Amino acid sequence: METLHIEAVSDAAFSEMENAWQNLLYQSNVDKLFLSWHWMHNWWTLYRNPSDELLVLTIIKKGVLIGIAPLYISIDTTVKYLPNIRRVMFLGTAKQGFSGFRTEYLEIISTPPNGNDVCSAVFAYIRDRYSLDELFMIDVVVNSCTYTALDQFVTTTNCHKRIQSKNVSYLVDTQGSFEEYLKTLGKNSRLQIYNRRKNLQKLGKIELVQLGQDAFEDVFSLISNFHSSRWDNPIVFDTHKLFVRQLSKNAIISATGFILKVDENIIGASFDIKCGSSIYNFQLGFQDMTDQKLSIGLITLGYALENCFAASDITAFDLLAGNGKLSNYKSRIASEGIYMESAQYVFSTLYKLLYTFRNLYIKFLRR
Repeated sequence: METLHIEAVSDAAFSEMENAWQNLLYQSNVDKLFLSWHWMHNWWTLYRNPSDELLVLTIIKKGVLIGIAPLYISIDTTVKYLPNIRRVMFLGTAKQGFSGFRTEYLEIISTPPNGNDVCSAVFAYIRDRYSLDELFMIDVVVNSCTYTALDQFVTTTNCHKRIQSKNVSYLVDTQGSFEEYLKTLGKNSRLQIYNRRKNLQKLGKIELVQLGQDAFEDVFSLISNFHSSRWDNPIVFDTHKLFVRQLSKNAIISATGFILKVDENIIGASFDIKCGSSIYNFQLGFQDMTDQKLSIGLITLGYALENCFAASDITAFDLLAGNGKLSNYKSRIASEGIYMESAQYVFSTLYKLLYTFRNLYIKFLRR
């Protein structure tokens, strides 16, 4: 392997590397929204803790940028009577506390021929240069170069891997026709997402309003009200709004969404982000009308999907990971997309022992 030069960038340099970052991003095969400079830099600006340390690493080969590791060091002081935990995490993720929208599809960014070398070099660099207790890698793409390098890292170092969760995203390919898509659904799913529109139309005039950049904040208030009405627990979106406002200042990423009305009464709303040819569905809110045998959430998504199928510049509607509050509705209307894994890679001897004792204690309680 040729020598790779790795360098940690300063906060000031991070703020100035939009062009270099985006150029590399579009040479890579990684997600273009979550791993964009705009998403990562805005997250760091809004959600970092005062004690967090930036650890964005650039990887250079023969004077050419071939990789970027978007990381930071988190200092965990929440465990009483024990030393603080120093852990490396991806930007966009946090072990505890509020961190905004979930950041998914995480990987180290690299040009395709150099992925394995870049990822292996990054983790070796971190091991040799930094005094750490663990890596906490959330929503890493399974079977990516990053994932493979982490597993190799476990076998070559004295660290312990603790898998926290495994998730999968859900995706609808919108390059065909909406009619053909409906044929792929099960009978009950097709009934809920499309056929029951007839029942809804009996209640009044149906109107689907698509929101642009200047009106996306209205959706947050609607979704919060819906959530409060259904679960008696309103969602506060203040920092989400600021995050999206900053995110949307570039030409690549734009906020959008839909409002579903019946006779001017708003019964459903979705908040989405468009990046490239993909729509990412982040939030969905709706009025509970199950007493009328209407699943307004699925009907709202059905209208949104129909619009995406009709748009020539949209090829995918990404429902992201998560199963829904009451059921995994995504699995009934979309295909499985990308598998992700969240895991701790523990170096600290003390915390290895504590985690081992904790696991044994849990097993004992489950007997």
